[in-house]
Amino acid sequence: MEILRLPLRPEKILVAPLNWGLGHATRCVAVIRALQEAFPEAEILLASDGTAGKWLTQRFPHLQYYEIPGYKVRYPASDRLVWKMARSAPRLSAAIRKEHQWLNSIIRQQHIDLVISDNRYGLWSRNCCSVLITHQLQLLPAGRASRPLMWLATRIIRRFIRRFDQCWVPDFAEYPGLAGILSHPPGRLPQNLRYVGPLSRFGILSQITPPSEVPDVFCVISGPEPQRSILLSKVIQNLLTTAATAVVVAGTDDISAYRDLPFRITVYPDLPDHLMAGYLKFSIRVISRSGYSTIMDLHFTGGNPLFIPTPGQTEQEYLAKLHKQLGKAEWIRQRELDQRMF
Repeated sequence: MEILRLPLRPEKILVAPLNWGLGHATRCVAVIRALQEAFPEAEILLASDGTAGKWLTQRFPHLQYYEIPGYKVRYPASDRLVWKMARSAPRLSAAIRKEHQWLNSIIRQQHIDLVISDNRYGLWSRNCCSVLITHQLQLLPAGRASRPLMWLATRIIRRFIRRFDQCWVPDFAEYPGLAGILSHPPGRLPQNLRYVGPLSRFGILSQITPPSEVPDVFCVISGPEPQRSILLSKVIQNLLTTAATAVVVAGTDDISAYRDLPFRITVYPDLPDHLMAGYLKFSIRVISRSGYSTIMDLHFTGGNPLFIPTPGQTEQEYLAKLHKQLGKAEWIRQRELDQRMF
């Protein structure tokens, strides 16, 4: 990753990803490594909350970590995500204001001169240089009724983007890139926007080697609750009806319910990067959400994915359809797992 035209040589940097699934945290690994290489004398601080924060502290235990007040928005068990998020708008707005206040306080305390926020729209400040990382330049409606709502939400996001000194879009500049219309919307783009190319923790690997035993199916379960647990349960039930060998990354430390599975199915909370990359690249089939961070990971590792979008998340369904059209993936809806085996 190239550090683009920063207007300073920072001495103290705060990196803060959103805690909605692990994707925002995992792709910040590439950002942190690039910062360490570009500014070896700078002190890097980390901030997040919940699962993302725990994952970051495990990955970078030597870096100072701060807990940011979380958004505390839970995904619905049904597919009515757009309307759930609309009802949560006042709470989201309050959380963004709260994290903005938190940032100004920590800037004064720690004399931070550069903030890099991954999808946390409140982490801009007039007191230091601030950068937003996002590919969501346009939100997609879930049907005709939600179009005015998504148009308004997109306008609000663009307004937030302009408050930052720079906005880094983790995609190629040429359409469709990896995110299609999400990162290449029609119309005029904010002047502070820069395309920095895909971001992935696997981008720094010089070589990807196959695991000692290559499974038929490699499953990466990710995303916010309760949909993460719902998908994990469906995937395990489906695998039990087949003779396939499988490795499953559950995306949670609590895997006690899956310790007595047949020996051909192995469940891990997480895996080291080199093993994860090897399974993604060499497994006969990869099962995962079609989140954008996962798509960027697969760009670097290769693989044969079957995407299962989070129900109601129009962005993931759009990305799954886009990559099928590009000949890079297959996809099914989560409810189809009840009738279809891998």
